[in-house]
Amino acid sequence: MVGFGEIDFKRSFRKLMAEVLSSWWQEIGVGAMKIISWVLIGLAVFLMLDALLAILLGKRYILWGLDYTPAVYREFIKRLSELPGAVLWAIKLAEGAAGFVLFWFARKLG
Repeated sequence: MVGFGEIDFKRSFRKLMAEVLSSWWQEIGVGAMKIISWVLIGLAVFLMLDALLAILLGKRYILWGLDYTPAVYREFIKRLSELPGAVLWAIKLAEGAAGFVLFWFARKLG
C-alpha cells in the first residue's frame, strides 16, 4: 500500500522497463526494416536488369545457359521461348514492372 508522498518503486521500475524495451524494440524494428529494404532493392535491381537484358538480347538471353539447369526447368523455358512475340514482350515488361514496384516499395519502406 502506497501512502501520500511515497514512491511506488515497483510500478516506476515497470514503467521505466516498458519504456526502455519499447524504444529498444523500436530501434530493432527500424534496423530490420532498413535491412529488408536493402534486400528488396537488390531483388528489384536484379529483376529490372534481367528484364532489360531479355528485352535487348531477346531469345539468345532467354536460352543462354540452359544446358546447366534441370531438365524440367530447361523444357519449361524452351516452351516459354516459343510463345508468340507479343506474349514474350508482355512477360518481359511485367518482370520490369515488378522490379520497379519492388524498388518503389523498398524506398517507401526504408
